[in-house]
Amino acid sequence: MTNLFIEEQRKSMYAGESATHCEECGEPIPESRRQAIPCKYCLACQSELEKQSR
Repeated sequence: MTNLFIEEQRKSMYAGESATHCEECGEPIPESRRQAIPCKYCLACQSELEKQSR
């Protein structure tokens, strides 16, 4: 991956406070994921949403 690609990905990420539960399915988001990156979705839903946006 190039630095430009990584920078673009970071800009497109959610920048607010992490949710405790996924906004898509309602399942709890693991603490380790919430601390690593600000997120609104669990890993499974985030992966599916990214797959659909391609």
